[in-house]
Amino acid sequence: MGDFNKAIALKKDVLRLLDMAFNSRTHVLSMAATSMAYSQMGQWGQAKKDGHEGLKVAEEYSNNSLASFAAFAIALAHSSENNPGQALDFAELAVRKAPTVADKVFSQSGLSWALCRSGQAPKGVALGTELIPMFEAVRFVPGEIWETAILAEGFFLTGEYEKATETIKKALELAKRCEMKFFVGWAYRLQGEISLKTNPAQSGEPLAAPYFEESIAMLGEIKAENELALAYAGYGRLYKQIGEIAQARKYLKQALEIFERLGTLTEPDKVRVELAELGED
Repeated sequence: MGDFNKAIALKKDVLRLLDMAFNSRTHVLSMAATSMAYSQMGQWGQAKKDGHEGLKVAEEYSNNSLASFAAFAIALAHSSENNPGQALDFAELAVRKAPTVADKVFSQSGLSWALCRSGQAPKGVALGTELIPMFEAVRFVPGEIWETAILAEGFFLTGEYEKATETIKKALELAKRCEMKFFVGWAYRLQGEISLKTNPAQSGEPLAAPYFEESIAMLGEIKAENELALAYAGYGRLYKQIGEIAQARKYLKQALEIFERLGTLTEPDKVRVELAELGED
């Protein structure tokens, strides 16, 4: 639902109850859940800390299913942070640990994103294409939304813009229906990025503008800061494209401030290049 602070606050209650009667499954699933919440907020250190805490307990209890899920959460943190080497390592660990078909499908969705983010988008797309029918078959809609968004990003990264457009529309429709606000924001942002490539703005109202505006509003509402910074960066490039330099500089600087504060890798350098091309204030 995108209510990250509420999810994180519940962890305190869970840990208090676990002090009275410990249950390894409850502990690991709670740590993985808050790890994912922190990832979507862009709080990389805490995301990895909670994920590793879950992985440690899962391994202490020799529970490979829980270990797979915790490693999956850690992989998501690294993928979101743009640390592809670590993302692949933990995604592959999640797949190796997976003892059941369900565990394997779930862990492979993390691997597909790690592949897309590590410069191996064709492999990520091939894997994601296999996974979506599996999520659909068991009607696990959150997994379907997640993997559809990943697949759309993969198509975008491989330059298959028509497929990317078709796929992200499906992800947006599903995310809206289920009120998964993070993925609504993600989908609008990616629609904006695709539009910048397929409908470059020369004059008049840029076609990508409403997508970025919807994304910024949604991601700002739920405080998904890293995704918000990506949307600001895209919006800044849009203004750069139409020659509105002051507005371009404004949004690129907002993106850079967030990326630097969060410690996101690689993105700050990309934004600095864009700003440098705009010239001095």
